[in-house]
Amino acid sequence: MSRPRRNEEVHRAWYWRVKSDPKQRKKWKDSDRKKYLRNKKKIVERVLGWRKKNPEKCLLYTRRCHYRKVAVRHGLDPAKFLADIETAFKVSDGLCDICRKKLNEPVIEHCHRTGLVRGIVCQQCNSGLGFFKDSVSLLKKAVDYLTRSKAFA
Repeated sequence: MSRPRRNEEVHRAWYWRVKSDPKQRKKWKDSDRKKYLRNKKKIVERVLGWRKKNPEKCLLYTRRCHYRKVAVRHGLDPAKFLADIETAFKVSDGLCDICRKKLNEPVIEHCHRTGLVRGIVCQQCNSGLGFFKDSVSLLKKAVDYLTRSKAFA
């Protein structure tokens, strides 16, 4: 590995020294804000244009950001959580793991105690599991009730 040039070392040292100075950080922030406000229209057009050209990537980035926040909220490792989600999406083939309907708005179904991803489900199935408090015994009782009932026979 070659040794960096002297001016790069000086610049790096200056940058970190200045970055740790609160007054300088505020000055940079204000400068960036003014630059953004001057060019806001161009920046917004560029971002919206990129989103229009890349809807799949935009959706992917939005979902990843959301799932990262979910992982942090539940005290999970975001990298492992995202890997589990990727695996679950591949396995589900775009269908709900419970009712097998096409997923429009997929929900990550996971155990709140362990944080392990169980699968990808639709909003209705996820709500149903939530109403039954993720209890297998309650779900079995509901199945028994439905099979005994004359109205659903």
